[in-house]
This record gives sequence, structure tokens and C-alpha cells, in this order.
Amino acid sequence: MDVIPVPLTDQQTPVNNIRTRTFFVLDDQLDEAILKNALASLIREHWRKLGGRLATGKNGHLEYHVPHTFGENYLLFDWTSKAYNHSIDNITDLPRATHPEAGITFHPHLAAVESWFRPAHWPYERKDEPADAPLLYVQFSSFTDATVLAISAPHVLGDQFGLGNILKAWLGMVRGVAPPSMIGYDDDIVFNNGKLYNEYSKKERKKKGRMRVRRDLAEEKGGDPGISVGDIITGIMMKFARMHVKKSKRLTLSQTVNLRGRIPQLENRDAFIHNSLHYATSRFLMTSSTPMGEIALPLHICEVFEWSYNISNWSAAWKGLDFGEAVKGENKGRNPKLKLLLGEGKALNGPDRFNAMVLCKAEEGYWCRFSAAENKMKLLEEYVKEDPMLERL
Repeated sequence: MDVIPVPLTDQQTPVNNIRTRTFFVLDDQLDEAILKNALASLIREHWRKLGGRLATGKNGHLEYHVPHTFGENYLLFDWTSKAYNHSIDNITDLPRATHPEAGITFHPHLAAVESWFRPAHWPYERKDEPADAPLLYVQFSSFTDATVLAISAPHVLGDQFGLGNILKAWLGMVRGVAPPSMIGYDDDIVFNNGKLYNEYSKKERKKKGRMRVRRDLAEEKGGDPGISVGDIITGIMMKFARMHVKKSKRLTLSQTVNLRGRIPQLENRDAFIHNSLHYATSRFLMTSSTPMGEIALPLHICEVFEWSYNISNWSAAWKGLDFGEAVKGENKGRNPKLKLLLGEGKALNGPDRFNAMVLCKAEEGYWCRFSAAENKMKLLEEYVKEDPMLERL
């Protein structure tokens, strides 16, 4: 058995207790047997670490226990399934996409529909896990016109970009394509590469991913400022979070930055499943009238009596996923549309109002998770009715 220490950066509270839950809602029926067998083959033949267990070592730190071979009765993952003999549209609380011209719409929280796709025995957090719990829990829910693939994994194991890489490798096995060798199987390659900060070149030390939000900077700066869609969405959610607060407040905004492809040891971004997120942070005075374009200042830390807000963007993690060869029937080979993605990646009882997430990009637009106090949500709903395209935001 391989005993592999978990990087200390992945053992911090609350990461060491979080199990991330992700629900992929696809617009076609998938073949359960093909997917289940492909995941088993991925673990047995290639990425054995996914079939290991998390345990506490003699030093009190977490470590992976990975068998050299898996016996026939060894539980590689927890797999359950449920078939519904009706359309997924029968779930009344399931968020539904609207036409882009309808603008911003608000929908119920994940808790309103999670019981449809999450088995009761799933542990919400690692402290709820039974003895010898596998790393991966999978629920396959089939409808007459859709499939929901739900996955639960410890945050210790990886971030959502890591889950995206697991899915790419898994779906590659469905197509008969072997995955690349796993990077970081038994080494903390992100933070333990033997180089000090000042040993990197100036180019390597260049900070990337600084938060910016779109405004009409082309005229001001004399060219395209290179603002991403994620930056725009971040600005919208920041404005929503403070729109009805009249008093100004100095605020620290942090945004996750994926290190894959940004540092030499992670040039092969598809082969690394573990946590490799960094944070870009800007600090500024925020009022209800602050233009979105001004939410872009140098990196600082959050000071006492200031307000902190964090935004994570998962949408790029799912880029390139192809479920086509797992589709049943005459549509086999057609990659089904990702209608919706729901998920949670925080402590169970942690507050929602200090963070937001960009969950995925669908055909009609972006799905995000945003929360606010009930009275503020009512005000936001009233605002969106008057300005659905956010032209006055």
C-alpha cells in the first residue's frame, strides 16, 4: 500500500472537512453501465489514487492510503442510481433557463431540489463519513429526457478544475482513450518544488489573474482592456451584494485563480486533480453607486472592520467535457448540452452572503450562485423587473 501525505495546504480548516457536491444536468439519457465501468477502469488501470482512502496518520496529519492492487470486492467508489419514469421538467423547483432577452432571473437554492439527486446516505462533510469511506460518491439519476450525474468528493482531494480533469479522463476511457499519467501522485508539486520566490525569473513571478470588471475602457486606455466574461459577472454580483447599502464601506474582494497552465510544473493542466487555486485580491471603497469598472485595484489584504467578499468561478472547469459516447440510443455520439450545473463547496452551515460562485456556462447564459438577506433579495428582484438587462447597473 502506498502511504502518501496530504499537502499541509490542503489540511487547513475548513478545507479538511468539506465534501464538494456537484450536479451535472444533461439534456439526454446516458448509459449508466458504460459510465460506471469506465470509472472503474480509470481507477484500476490508471489513476489508482482515486480509489484510495483518506486516513489520519500517526503524526495527526491526513494521508492517502492507496492499495497497490484492488481486490475484486474492494469498493472503488460509492455508486447509486435512480430512474424516474417522467421528464425532468416535472421537478417544479428545478431552475429553468430563460431566453437571454429576459435578462437576469432568480431561482430557488440548491436545497430545494438536492433531495432528487443526492442519496440520503451521502455524507455532507468528511466528519459524517463512515469508516473506510471511498473518496468518490456518484449518483446517476435518469429521466425520460435527461440525466443528472452527481459527484461528491473531499475538497482535500482537489478543486473543481481537478474534478473537471477527473471527468475528462473518465470520459476519455468511455471513448477508449487512456488518460495522461497523473501529475502529483505522491508529491506536492505546487508548493514543494525546491525553488525560492527570488529564484524565479521576473517573467515567472508576474502576477496573473488580477480581478477586473468591464466598463468602456477602450476609449480611455486606447484599446481593448482584455476583460473576461467572468470579470463582468463578478462585477454584477458585487453590485448586487451592495446595491441597497447606502453607507460606504471599504471592501476586500478576492477571486480564485487557477494555477494550471500558469506555472511550469502544471503545464499539462489536464493531468493534475489536486487543489491549485490562488487568490487575486483587490481592495477599494464600495458604495451602492460605485461603477463596475472601478472594481479593479492593486492586491491588498482585508483590514479590521472592513468587509470581505469572495467569488469563485467554476465555469472553465467544464470546458471540453464530451459525454457523447456515453449517450444511449440513436443520439450516441452527440455531446448532450449542459442544461444546468448545481453545486456546493463550503462548510455545511457556513454563511452564503459573503461569497458567490459562477457555476457554469449554458446555451442561454451563465448559471451563478448568489445569496443575500431576504429583504435585500426582494429589493433585487424589484430592481431586475425594472432593468432586466442591467443597462443601468
